[in-house]
Amino acid sequence: MIINTSQVVVDMNGNPYKDGDKELTVGFALGTVLSTVKSTDPLLSKILTDKVIGESETEINATEATFVIGIVKQSGYIPYIQGCLIQILDGNAKTSTAGSKKDKAA
Repeated sequence: MIINTSQVVVDMNGNPYKDGDKELTVGFALGTVLSTVKSTDPLLSKILTDKVIGESETEINATEATFVIGIVKQSGYIPYIQGCLIQILDGNAKTSTAGSKKDKAA
C-alpha cells in the first residue's frame, strides 16, 4: 500500500495538528513513533523510519503496516491522532486529510 507521508493530520474540526510551528504530517508522526517507541524489532523500526521520513509517499506491505500499528498503539500521541494513523495504515483513509469530517462521512 502507498502511504502519503506528506498528508497533514487534522483534528475532528479539520484543523491541522501542530508539531511546534509546523503542521503534523503522517510521515513525521510515524517516524517519531518508530524512532522513539520500544519495539520487538528495532532494525525494522529503523528501516521503516527511514522509509517514512523525508519522502512525500512510501510503500509498505501488510506485515509492515501491522508492525507499525502495534507501535502506534503504544505511542504517546493522543488517541485521536493514534486513530488517524491506524486508519491510514489500515488503508481506510478515504480522503487526503487524516481524520477529517469527510473521512467519517465516507
